[in-house]
Amino acid sequence: NKIADRTKDWRRDKIAEIPIEIDDDPLLSLAYYRKNNLEPAIFIQGLPGSRPELYARSIVLDKLRRASRFLPKNYKFVIFDAWRSLKTQQFLFDRMNELVKQADPTLTAEQIRNAALRIVALPSRDAKKPSPHNTGAAIDLSIADDKGRLLPMGSPFDDISPAAKSAFYENKDGKEEKKLCS
Repeated sequence: NKIADRTKDWRRDKIAEIPIEIDDDPLLSLAYYRKNNLEPAIFIQGLPGSRPELYARSIVLDKLRRASRFLPKNYKFVIFDAWRSLKTQQFLFDRMNELVKQADPTLTAEQIRNAALRIVALPSRDAKKPSPHNTGAAIDLSIADDKGRLLPMGSPFDDISPAAKSAFYENKDGKEEKKLCS
C-alpha cells in the first residue's frame, strides 16, 4: 500500500494547531509587479473558477520583491499560481482524490483522502483553518534565466512524484525520501 504509507510521517493535526492571525492584508494583482513573469497555469488549463489574473497578499508581494534581489541579473521569478477560488481548490482536491484512487484502487476512502491531502489542501470557508491558496498567502513559482528559460528545479510544475517533495534532494542519495514516498 505505497500511497497510504506516504501519509504516516506527515501530521495534518500538527499543522492545524498553528494559530491563524486574521488581518486585513489586501489581495493585490501580481501584474503590477513587473519583475516577475506571470503564467497563470490554472487558468491556462481551464480549471473551474480560475481567473487570468494572479493575486496574492501584499505581504507575499513584499517577500517576492525582497527575494528577487538575490536573483542573478536579468533572472526573474515565474509565477504559475497564487490565490485560488474555493471552486478551483475543490476541483483540484477532487481531481487529486481521483488520481490517488486510480493509482491504487485498493485504498480505502480515508487513505485516498489522506494521500490527496498531502498534495492539495482541502478547501475551507473556516477563517481559522483556510487553505493557503484560498487566502492568497501561497504561490507556486519557478525561476527563469536571462534568456527566459525555466531553471531545472528537480521536477516540473504541479508534479506529485517523490522528486517534488522539498526534502527529496536534501539527502545525498535520496534513499530515505524515496523510502518514505514509494
